[in-house]
Amino acid sequence: MKTLFVLPNAIGDIISALGVAHKLKDEGEVIWTVSPNAAATIPFLEQEGFTCSELPIRKIRRMNDWNAPTETMRRTTTDYLESLQKSGPFDRVINLHLTRSASLLSGSVDAAQYLGPAINESRIHGDPWSDFILSSIHFGVLPYIDVPTRYSLIAGLTKTAQPNFKSIQYKPHDHLIVFQPSGGWKSKTLSAKKAAAIADELAANGNVVITGSPSEEDYLADIRSNMSETSLPFTPGPLRRCIELIAQASCVVTTDTWTLHTAAALGTPFVSLLGPTRTFTQGSGIGVSNDEEPSWSANNDQSLEALNLSDIKIAFQHLMDKKEITGLELANSVLWSYEDTYPQPIRPLSCTGKLSEKQLFSWARFIAFANLVKENSCGTTLPKLPDMNKMKNSYTHGEEIASAAAHRITDFSESFQLYETTFPKHDAKDLSLRWAKSTVDILTS
Repeated sequence: MKTLFVLPNAIGDIISALGVAHKLKDEGEVIWTVSPNAAATIPFLEQEGFTCSELPIRKIRRMNDWNAPTETMRRTTTDYLESLQKSGPFDRVINLHLTRSASLLSGSVDAAQYLGPAINESRIHGDPWSDFILSSIHFGVLPYIDVPTRYSLIAGLTKTAQPNFKSIQYKPHDHLIVFQPSGGWKSKTLSAKKAAAIADELAANGNVVITGSPSEEDYLADIRSNMSETSLPFTPGPLRRCIELIAQASCVVTTDTWTLHTAAALGTPFVSLLGPTRTFTQGSGIGVSNDEEPSWSANNDQSLEALNLSDIKIAFQHLMDKKEITGLELANSVLWSYEDTYPQPIRPLSCTGKLSEKQLFSWARFIAFANLVKENSCGTTLPKLPDMNKMKNSYTHGEEIASAAAHRITDFSESFQLYETTFPKHDAKDLSLRWAKSTVDILTS
C-alpha cells in the first residue's frame, strides 16, 4: 500500500500527524509532501522512515522575483507534478491540509482512493469529515477538537492516532526545563521582560533552556539579559536538536503548538500557556488561560502578557509534584487538563456573550453532524463524542448560554449547508434541516 500524504505546512501540524502517518506506514511506503517553510522537518521525517517530497514553492518564488515568464514557472510546477506522479502508482492520497492548493495537488495524482478533498478537471472528491471541518473553519464554528483526532477522522482511522516518534525516545534528565516563549503568531510570543520573569520562576526549580528559531537569536539574548537567574546556553539550529532537548526535559513550558505537540508525542510533561488560541492534545499536561474566550487574533491580542505569573508557577509546581489539579481554583487564571479527548477547564468559565454562545453551538453542531454520519454514511469513521452536559458545565451560566445560542440559530444557518460530496445520493436540503433541528435539540436538552 503506497500513500501520498499531503500535509505540507506548519511544524506543529506535521508533528501532530505523526501518529496517523506511522499507522499508514505500517501498511507500506508513505511519501510526504513538505513546503519550504516546514523544510526543517524533512531530516527528522526521513529518520522516522518517511520519504519526503519538497514542493517547488521557493524555486518558483525566486523565478517570480527575477520576473521569469509565467510559462517557465508553470512548467516548473508541471514538472514537479509529473515527477510526483512517476513516484507512484499510489493506492491512496490523503489530504489533511484541506486547502485549495493541497486539494489541487491531491487531485493531480492518480490513486485508487482519496481521503480528504481532491480536485482536478474531472474530479471533485470529498467526504463527510473533511467537508465538516472545512465548513466549520469557513464559518468560524470549529469546536476544540484536538488536531490528531481531526487528522484521524479524515484519514478514516477507527481510533485517534496520537503523535509518536520512532527515532527519538523520552529520556528525562532531572531538573531540565525547556521554555519556548514564542510562536508563529506575534500574539503567541511573549515580550522579553515577561518571558524573563517566567524563566526566573522556572530557574528556581531546575536548569532552564530557552528555545527558539535561528531568526530569534536577538530575542533570546534579550530574554537572557532581562533575567535575574542564569539559563543554560542554547544556539538555534536543526529542529531535531530542539526535539531531543524536549525528550530530555522533565517539563516543557510553551506558548507554541509545535512544542506542545512534540512534548505530548514524547510523553514529556508540559505546561501550555494559552493566549489567543485554544489548542489541545492528549498528554501529561496542564493548560493555563485567562477566564475569557480566545480571540484567535494573530497580531492584536495581549492575553499571553496578561497571564498571572503566580498562577503559572502554581500550575508548573502541581505538574512537577504530580498533584491533582481538580478543584484547584486560581484567582486570576483557569487551568485545563489535557488527559481527555475533549479538555475542559478545571473550574467553569465565567465569561458569557456571543463568543461563548458560538463555542457551545460549535459543540452541539459537531455532535449533531456525527449523528448524521452515523445514519447516512455507512462505514465512515465516528469519533468519541463529547458529553454536551459537561460542555455546558464548562461555563458558570452554561444552560443560559446554550439556550441563547439555540434562540440565535438563524444567525448560524449558513453553517448547516452541505456540499455535494458530503452525503452523495442523499437530499442535502433535508439533511441540512435535520442537522439544524438536531443541533437545537442538543443545545436545549
